[in-house]
Amino acid sequence: MIRALQNTGLTVGAILISLAGAEVALRLAGFPNFLLYDPMYEEAPPPITYVLKLNFTGLGRGGIPIRTNSSGMRADREFEQTPNPDVYRIALIGDSFTFGHRVVVENTYGAKLEHSLNGTGRGRSWEVLNFGISGYNAQRMVELFKKRVRHYKPKLVIFSIIHNTFSSGRSRMRFTSPGYITVPGATLSGWPRLQLVLRRFHVVSAAKLLLTDLSTLIDGMHSRARGPSKEGKYQGDKRREFVQGIKSACEEFEGRCVIAFIDLNQTLPSMKLVKGLALENGIEFWAMDRTGVMPPLSDIKLDYDYHPNVAGHTFIASNLYAHITRQ
Repeated sequence: MIRALQNTGLTVGAILISLAGAEVALRLAGFPNFLLYDPMYEEAPPPITYVLKLNFTGLGRGGIPIRTNSSGMRADREFEQTPNPDVYRIALIGDSFTFGHRVVVENTYGAKLEHSLNGTGRGRSWEVLNFGISGYNAQRMVELFKKRVRHYKPKLVIFSIIHNTFSSGRSRMRFTSPGYITVPGATLSGWPRLQLVLRRFHVVSAAKLLLTDLSTLIDGMHSRARGPSKEGKYQGDKRREFVQGIKSACEEFEGRCVIAFIDLNQTLPSMKLVKGLALENGIEFWAMDRTGVMPPLSDIKLDYDYHPNVAGHTFIASNLYAHITRQ
């Protein structure tokens, strides 16, 4: 009995030492903690399924401060539904690229675009509303425009798409109890407290990323099982549905609707395919080629994933600025 307890103690000790070593190694290597975030989402009726919580304050992935206003936009200020007559309002609809994954709000391309436009001295004020929500696919973008965005009366709506906009998107979100660590200094106990403690360990983040990668691999195997022709047809159908959905939704809209391919890789075949569909349906299409300079991908993306870093957001903003001001 004593020997069994000793062996158990040695095993537990070895596991704890190994985890501690892995944690130290990950931190020294600069591996970010992706799991340090508040539950900023809440459920919504299908097909949107989830939106940003209203008036949320907390931490996003990597410990980035996140704040939403009373309209559910990522913003540090409020916007009236009807803008002032001298204001040219732009609405951005997109996924985590637009939301600003792991960058502070002032470094998102939407904020940079607004700052540049207001510095042009064109005799008007500009507002850029960020309706980006991580994980949103094409269908959710169109539905968000119809149910929320157009009520804010923008004069220009930019549907910002990337290479995986036409995937199924997030099918499920895990929601925790309302108000969970949304208020600084909130007292937590039980399982919520344990979750918060675990999320501070980078080794937990690494394990969850590994499980995510395995899930992605399984999804890829399913796609290959469908065969290239079926998968290509699926993606093609989604592109066509997206473009036709925008055309239909914007027919009674008084402003302009634009599709902007903001992916950091501007050579992807999907860009040409969507451009062709957009032109076929009479919708403006913008690529990120207005500045004439395409920086190396390694300079404009985050170290650990494909999202734009601050330089990447500056690149996207400068190209959108060039498209807007050439009109």
